[in-house]
Amino acid sequence: MQIATAVLLHGYNANERNWKYVVWGEAPDKPGRIPTAIAVALEEDARLLLLLGSSIGKEENGQWKSSGRLMTELMWKRFTELPNFTVLHALRKTSLEEIQRKVEAVYQLIEGPERQANTLGELQAMIRVCGERGIERLVCVSSADHVSRIIRDALVVSWGTPLANHLSVRASTTLYTEGDGITPPERATLRNVVVIEPRASVGPLAQRLFGISNNPEALAEID
Repeated sequence: MQIATAVLLHGYNANERNWKYVVWGEAPDKPGRIPTAIAVALEEDARLLLLLGSSIGKEENGQWKSSGRLMTELMWKRFTELPNFTVLHALRKTSLEEIQRKVEAVYQLIEGPERQANTLGELQAMIRVCGERGIERLVCVSSADHVSRIIRDALVVSWGTPLANHLSVRASTTLYTEGDGITPPERATLRNVVVIEPRASVGPLAQRLFGISNNPEALAEID
């Protein structure tokens, strides 16, 4: 019996300078989050391809739209370009019309009543959706320099449930640190993703360092 699978397409702040590159990518070999998530949904015959609306968005033509809404609009606008990506070449025997019908059948943008502000919020909401809809397996899709944090947080929020045994991530090859106007180009590589496991002696120190950004008193003391 086929296991009920969902694919979570992680959103990205539409105000970022590299937004379109990160979420769509560049054909043929740099698929962004959207083409990658569609490929995974088709490969896995997913029951659900989900994007959660964000509390972050921007004005467009006088109307505020969430980053999730803008990603959805971009997906349908550029859908006919999907065959240009090699990540979808395995589906060449399937017509674009059939691919679109399959995606329309499983794709959903959920915008309310909660709008998520960060990755952890997305995952917490997704775990609830999986429980409500009888989803037994979850594949999270995001940028390659983001997925290590996603699998950690996804396991944290699902720990002790059957879903924790059926979690995986799939990386798009567009890094969200590329061309963001913040990260120096030489640092925008996978080699600079830092993973610190509990056994590492610097772990507790790193956790304290990461907490400084939300600690005005600590920042004032450092200044």
